[in-house]
Amino acid sequence: MKKPVAGGIALATIGLSLLSFGAAYAHQANVGNNLASKFAERFNLDETEVQQFLDEQHATNEADREQAMSDHLQSLVDDGTLTTEQKTALETKLEAIRNERETLRNQDLTPQQRHDKMQSAREDLEAWANEQGIDLDVIHPQDEQGMPGHHGFRHMD
Repeated sequence: MKKPVAGGIALATIGLSLLSFGAAYAHQANVGNNLASKFAERFNLDETEVQQFLDEQHATNEADREQAMSDHLQSLVDDGTLTTEQKTALETKLEAIRNERETLRNQDLTPQQRHDKMQSAREDLEAWANEQGIDLDVIHPQDEQGMPGHHGFRHMD
């Protein structure tokens, strides 16, 4: 596979996983509220406490993902793949993407509107990475087998 094609595939994977998480979480938030209600009813618990636990677990999982990405980026700096400046720029960009994801979560969008926004964001990310001289092929964290992972489906500890 030619390098530009591989870069495009990696970029699409990164952009999709970062941005689609927001769309999935919006749906998951509604399911989570319903889940909290069902757990509370089934096990005779306070629904507010159940929802608080689910929210805390979500925040913990998100912090773990952010730390894993930071560690991954630092390893890329350590091995000379990225410069410190590129790492800092990328962390800033990822924070902006997380903020955009948060904004999307609170919008009532049709699937087509969500798709269009994600496509636009992927294109923006690709252009930004090219301007920064960042090869997105090396950015995407990999799972234990060295394959780009589907890190959104980790189990709760």
